[in-house]
Amino acid sequence: MGYGITECVSVAITIVNIIIRTFNIFLITRIGYYTVSKETGVIVNSIFISTWINTALVLLFGNANFSETCLHFWPFTMFNGEYTNMTQNWYLDIGPALISTMFFNSIYVYIDFG
Repeated sequence: MGYGITECVSVAITIVNIIIRTFNIFLITRIGYYTVSKETGVIVNSIFISTWINTALVLLFGNANFSETCLHFWPFTMFNGEYTNMTQNWYLDIGPALISTMFFNSIYVYIDFG
């Protein structure tokens, strides 16, 4: 059951990354840069930063427990996960989700229909 949840989370993160990518491209093309190279550079940078935040930080912070850190005052309960450190169980639970998400994101580039 845990493997199925991991795969569902990976697919959900990848779908959100696709939506973020499409939204970034839409907004940046509406700005109207003078050169295509400048527009392309801004698109690449914005997609990298937004998908990195969605893939890495949300997945890691969502499973982190800040109770033993200087961020123990963090008001959001969604960032009150099980792991206070990167233990063997962290690698067994979170590692596959992170790798699956990166794998799905790397394949999506080749099956993009846009």
